[in-house]
Amino acid sequence: MSNRSKENKLKVFASDLDQTLIFSKRWIPNVEEELKCIERYGDGGRSYMLEEAERLLLSIQDEFEFVPVTTRTREQYDRIAFEVEPQYAICCNGGVVLIDGEPDEKWDRAIAKKMEGVRSLSEVKKTVENAVDEYDGIRIRTVEQLFLYVILKDKKLAKQVEICLAKVFSSTKWSIYQHGSKVYVMPKFLTKASALSYLLEKLDAKKTVTSGDSRLDFGMREVSDWFITPGHVDFSGDYNCDGEGLESGLETLTEAYRYLSRKN
Repeated sequence: MSNRSKENKLKVFASDLDQTLIFSKRWIPNVEEELKCIERYGDGGRSYMLEEAERLLLSIQDEFEFVPVTTRTREQYDRIAFEVEPQYAICCNGGVVLIDGEPDEKWDRAIAKKMEGVRSLSEVKKTVENAVDEYDGIRIRTVEQLFLYVILKDKKLAKQVEICLAKVFSSTKWSIYQHGSKVYVMPKFLTKASALSYLLEKLDAKKTVTSGDSRLDFGMREVSDWFITPGHVDFSGDYNCDGEGLESGLETLTEAYRYLSRKN
């Protein structure tokens, strides 16, 4: 049985997932605490949390509203095995709002209408392919006919491609973001913050904590009361974790619970 009070139903923790709350194998070697595999893909585990972090997430879900906010596609999001499935989620960097696992039709219509006002994704992909043709080993992936991203072999090359594409798309309705070894090409209106703002209004939320590890997440700071950043990022939020990787995931959840539990 949920321990939520009527007041707590209006409090929300909305968070990015990958490298904010859940972590790939590369973060595991120096961790001694017990781990929980939260995503399996193929024959093995793909993403993990500390068991203590998962218990704290369950406490947050019991008392408040937890909303995953991710750039993942719906299919990729569905691979994550939360102990308690969130009622609300945001996928595709804000392109899809899920309620009880189904897309919110009103939001779908709004996004479809806005997509009519920008160049088609197929045209954008051709432009990207021509612009990055000189680079070796590049892969391009499209997401739900909403945006695309370029996968590079390392961060240094990704920075070069980001600069290149920023010039190509400088006078368009498309934004360029580098995150790690990926470079995203997205319509300017397609943001996590806009989708979260829509959902918070729908929920009539009175207090909101957000967290994230990239520039794609930073806009959520503007639509929330408290923004938390992991210790392994190079920008600051309202609260900046000391730990990195899995430890910062636990610290993020600890701070989110503390802030939402405040009486004022």
